[in-house]
Amino acid sequence: GGRKGRAEYLEGPRIPRSHFLDLEDIVTSKALYPDLNPKDLYSTFPPPSLFAATMDAMGVTQDKQVIVYGRQGCHFTPRTWYLIRTYGGPNQRVGLMQGSLDEWIELGGEVDATPMESYDVWAKDLFHKADEAAYPVANDAKERFVDMMQVVEMIEQNGDEDTAQPKTNIIDTRGSSFASKGHMPGATHVPYSSLTESDNSLKLKPAEDLRAILKDAGIGEPDDKSKVLLTCGSCVSVCHVALAMEECGYDKPLLYDGSWNEYGRDPDTPKIVPDSSN
Repeated sequence: GGRKGRAEYLEGPRIPRSHFLDLEDIVTSKALYPDLNPKDLYSTFPPPSLFAATMDAMGVTQDKQVIVYGRQGCHFTPRTWYLIRTYGGPNQRVGLMQGSLDEWIELGGEVDATPMESYDVWAKDLFHKADEAAYPVANDAKERFVDMMQVVEMIEQNGDEDTAQPKTNIIDTRGSSFASKGHMPGATHVPYSSLTESDNSLKLKPAEDLRAILKDAGIGEPDDKSKVLLTCGSCVSVCHVALAMEECGYDKPLLYDGSWNEYGRDPDTPKIVPDSSN
């Protein structure tokens, strides 16, 4: 906390010809989209038109490879990767650099150290350009996202032994708040930090380690097509598990965009909460 990513980008160094993307510049904020986010949830995935305007602003087209990178300690790069991977569709190539900008520099990678005075990718500007954006967003960009009522239905189906409906494996990727603040009934805890190297949050563990973690969480083999729902605090750290699943050959999971930010504050949702008497 406390770091200013935009200021660090402007000051440099940065990879030449790279663009800065602030997570909060590409979300469905209540300030810009009051009808789409009446509960004022934070970090919700953006409308397709805002994503398209962002790609236009950065000069991204589907014939270009996109590489996402960050500085050491940045936890948002998998979210950016997932956003482009999902909204960009099958023709948009996107990769996530394993390791940080700091390591890139240590290895002699080329950088631009010239300070910049300003950078023009801002939410308020993108919002006003969204309706005229040209980037072709995938038609199924948001089909893997579910809302709170769908999650409640999944939990009820999971608890109903008589239903023929398929069960859903609910994976919660938060850290310690899974236990301290409560969680959904039947959810399995897979902290996002368990998927990365202990000394480097920007490097995934080897694929065989990821497969073992996913198997321990009850996620079957990639070819069994079981339903997996990912949830966290605000639909950011879920992208670590989505990334690990893709690395291991699984289909895209379902994501609960509202996550605990919405679910936890609603008094009527079923929850497992810590005993306040202890």
